[in-house]
Amino acid sequence: NREKFYLYNELSLTTEYYYPLQNAIIEFCTEYYKTNSINEKMNKLENKYIDAYHVIFKEGNLNGEWCINDVNAVSKIAANAVNGIVTFTHEQNINERIKLMNKFSQIFLNGLSK
Repeated sequence: NREKFYLYNELSLTTEYYYPLQNAIIEFCTEYYKTNSINEKMNKLENKYIDAYHVIFKEGNLNGEWCINDVNAVSKIAANAVNGIVTFTHEQNINERIKLMNKFSQIFLNGLSK
């Protein structure tokens, strides 16, 4: 998994989208996103970043660098990264935080696994 994560980072550098997962997390934590409801945040991030990930994986696949197992593995790594960061940065009660983490992870898993 570590090798796949490094491959993913290298691949993301070859596209016009520089680390879209990290960018999504940064945006999620900005004042603008803090003023929106959780659903509004998720919808905006879903629309913006799932397309970015599709571009990354499409480019890798054109070069024969990725198989579906790679995509699934990286999807899980990405979702876990989001889970960890949201857990420690989002100021919500625990039930809201759990729902938020699940939603955020599912967005990326769904988008990355297409």
